[in-house]
Formats: sequence, C-alpha cells, structure tokens
Amino acid sequence: MSVRSVTSRIDGLPAAASRVRTWAAAQRWWLAALFAIALAWHISSWVSLSQGFLNPLFNDATRRLGQGSDFFAVYHAGEHFRHNESLYVLKEGAFPPYPFAYSYRYLPSVAYTVGAPLSLLSPWVAYWTWLAFNELLLAINLVLTWRSSPTPALRWLCCSMWLLFTPLYLEFYMGQFSFVMASLLFWTGLALATKTPIAGGASWAVSLVVKTNSLVLAPLWLRMRAYRVVVGGLAFAALLNVPYFLLKPGSLGHWLDNFSGVFGGAPIDTSAGSFGLRNFLAAIDVLAEQRGGVVLNVLARIAEPPVWAPAIAAVSLVATFAQRRFDPVTSFAVWCTTYFLIYTDVWEHHYVMLLPTLVLLVMRRPQFAAIALVTYVLVALPTPYWLFERLERDPAEVRSPLWSDPQHAWTALEILVNHLTKVLPTLLLWAVLVRSSLREADWRQLRLWAPAPPAGAASNRVDAPGDLG
Repeated sequence: MSVRSVTSRIDGLPAAASRVRTWAAAQRWWLAALFAIALAWHISSWVSLSQGFLNPLFNDATRRLGQGSDFFAVYHAGEHFRHNESLYVLKEGAFPPYPFAYSYRYLPSVAYTVGAPLSLLSPWVAYWTWLAFNELLLAINLVLTWRSSPTPALRWLCCSMWLLFTPLYLEFYMGQFSFVMASLLFWTGLALATKTPIAGGASWAVSLVVKTNSLVLAPLWLRMRAYRVVVGGLAFAALLNVPYFLLKPGSLGHWLDNFSGVFGGAPIDTSAGSFGLRNFLAAIDVLAEQRGGVVLNVLARIAEPPVWAPAIAAVSLVATFAQRRFDPVTSFAVWCTTYFLIYTDVWEHHYVMLLPTLVLLVMRRPQFAAIALVTYVLVALPTPYWLFERLERDPAEVRSPLWSDPQHAWTALEILVNHLTKVLPTLLLWAVLVRSSLREADWRQLRLWAPAPPAGAASNRVDAPGDLG
C-alpha cells in the first residue's frame, strides 16, 4: 500500500466520523438496546467476581497471585502504616493474616488515606468495599457522560462504552487503582472539553497522588500556559508524601525502584499479561535470543535500539507545542495514548486508563470518532490468551499454573499477536492524533515558554488566557 493511499484514508476520517454520527442518530433505539446488553454484561461481570466464570479469559486472573492481590498490597501497606512499619517492605506474619499481596508500589499518601482506613476492616470486606467505591465512580462517570453527550444516540453509545470494556473486569478482579485514575483523567479531559480547565487542573492534581503516571499530561498544561496547575499539582503531591520519605529513610529508594525499568535499569516484562509497546519490543528481542530465525533476528535488530520511546515522546511534544489552533482535548488524547507507548509496566487492566480518551473522542471530537471506535472495539475485546491456551499442544509439554508464563508453549507468532492486540490499535490512534496536530503546525510556536498575547489582543486559540480562568 502506498503512502499516498494511507494518507488519503486518514484524511477521510472526518467524513467517516460524519457517517458514524448520522448512523448513530438513525439507530438510536438499537443503541439503547446496546446499553441494555452492556448493563447485562456489567452485572454478569460482578457475578463472575464471586463465581470466576470469566477468569479464563485473562492471563492475570489465572496466572498471577489471585483475586484482589493488587488491592491487598495497599491494604497491607495501610496496616503497616498504622503499626509504624515500612510501607515498602513485605513482612509476612507481622500482623494478623491477610490474603496474598504484591509489593506496595504507590506513593505513601495512598497507604494512609486509603489503605489505613480500609485495613480496619477484615481483608475481604475491605476488598468489596473498595469495589463498591469504584462502582460509585463508574456511576458518576455514566451520569457525566449522559449529560455531556451532544445527542441522545451518543448518550447511549458512550455510556455503553464504559460498561462493555473487558479490562474493567480485570481491574475489579485485581482490586487495582487504575479505574480511580481513569475517572480522574475523564474528569480532567471533560473539563478541558467544556473549557473549565481549573476543575481539570484540580482533578489532575489529585491523580498525581494516586498514580504518578498522570505526570505525562504536564506538557499539556505547559502548552496552555497553566503553570500554576503544574506547580500546584506537584506541590500538592510533595506536601502529602515528602514528610513520610523524610521520616522513613530508605522509603524513597524503594518507591523510585518502580521506575528503574523506564530508564533501562531493569529488564522489561515480556510475560503474556504485558501489553505496552516496550513490552512488545522486548518480547521480540527475547524470542530472537531464545528461538532464533531470520525473521526474528531482523525484527530484533529493528526493535533493539532504545530510541523508540524517546522518539515517540519527542513527536508528542512537537505535536503539542506546534499546533496552530491548539485543541486541549486532542493533546490530552495524544498524551494518554503516549503513556502506553513509552512506559515499561503496562498490564491489561491498565487500559481502563485509555477508556476516558476513547469516550471523549467519540463524544466530543467527531473527526476522531471512527478511529476511536475501532480502537475501542479492539482494546475492549479480551486478548487471544484464552484461545492460545486451548490450542492443541505437545502432550509432553507441562504447563504449571500459578506464576508460570504460558508463552513457553506458544509459537512465536502467537506470542507477538498476543502482545500486539492492545498496543497496536493504541499506536494507530496515537499516529492519527499526532498527524492531525502536525498537519497545520506553526513551527514558530514550537517554544515551551510561549509569550502570552498582548493585553486586550484578540485570540482565536483555545488556550487564550481568558479560557484559563
């Protein structure tokens, strides 16, 4: 396929978006039925959380520690905080028994604002209480989506998108904090779309103390010249966490270990449950080393140079700062997709943090509706893990259950396809967003500290000072 034909197809996206909206308006009742199906799926997901019939669809629900293992890391840290023990050192048997848990990886503020209060409850009561809180957030997001959608058809469609997203089941199964992040990101993006960036800045500041990966949105605020949002958010996070790091020597080092893989200090995970671009590239390198072959060796030479993540981040920066008519929602979407392309620890449940971007693009940016819906469908579906696990294998192949990586029994093609299922549509969405931003770029604006326009000067830019409150 020629470059010109690819370009023409991308240029046709606005027309495709118009057709999507026209179709949606004509199919309102079908979309209402879709919402009913989505609601039934969501209810069945809650039933499966106690019965487990959906677990075989997911690597992390069958090959990892067990249900609630991410939540119990926070529960354990909260218990340690109440007993003045280190949050980051797992001391088995130190306190009354609690279920299995991974190591605690969050900022201290999560332990003493969420973990400590919940650790006063019994472990499983605390877990279900946490899920009830997440369900409340989901209900809030549905209400905001319903009220913010410009047409009745889009209301049904976008609300269904929240409920049909299978990574959400895995998120609840693990008891993770990614959906809290997804909600905060949705509120941030919605505030940008409705030109209330102060509310968006407040949501972003809170997100920094939940998971620091939302720091990836800092260039967006700098481009809007909302410097106080950046400074205020960082100061808020520091105020809640620096005192603990000072009082507990060594705790800062434990927390910083989370980022060692980002800068090449630790190997990148290549198990069947990892779905970032860097996980995929690392998997190619591992396959070439273990199995050899001309094709794998060639792919490994392409994937090996550690320039892909910096290059993607650099392109996102250029797309942010060179836009002639800056659209904060598009830039928000660029950086939310960039995260999955540059970070090292991207798991399947993390993709709930992409869901707000997809909903906002369908709801508020019709020119990206078609590509956002295609991306949504591909990311919302379960990975082929469940299929590859059931294919006929060598009878001599023994597959141990817990903590084992099923990929040792898979073909190289199956491994690569599995890793690509989530990140490839995310990469394509990022490329469309970036291309749209760069298509009419004003390279004179490519400055981080862009001067504000003279007082009283007219401006047609979305980030004009008057829009920042």
